[in-house]
Amino acid sequence: MMIKTGKCTPSSTTFSWFIADGVKEMRYYEKIDGSKYRNIWVVGDLHGCYTNLMNKLDTIGFDNKKDLLISVGDLVDRGAENVECLELITFPWFRAVRGNHEQMMIDGLSERGNVNHWLLNGGGW
Repeated sequence: MMIKTGKCTPSSTTFSWFIADGVKEMRYYEKIDGSKYRNIWVVGDLHGCYTNLMNKLDTIGFDNKKDLLISVGDLVDRGAENVECLELITFPWFRAVRGNHEQMMIDGLSERGNVNHWLLNGGGW
């Protein structure tokens, strides 16, 4: 479920993440200086499994003051703790790239999208 990256070089890498407030969307791009973190961890496809993530972070000794966690998409849908997973984007030790499930949610909640497509893929929580 979780992959630890190798040592980061001092050069910055660009990642993107999103904030969704209902159907309102904000895009934000950030350069991350890997030298500022003890470890950078990467995780994908949480799908609403917040407690499972927190247990894994405890197991690896994740330190939210020294480490960074990057989600490569699909924070939501299918699991029971979707709101908790979305709230991760508010923490300074967490970054996320928008996955197809986040996009389905944004589209499904907007006039341009198909809510049924989102619901069939685990949405509607």
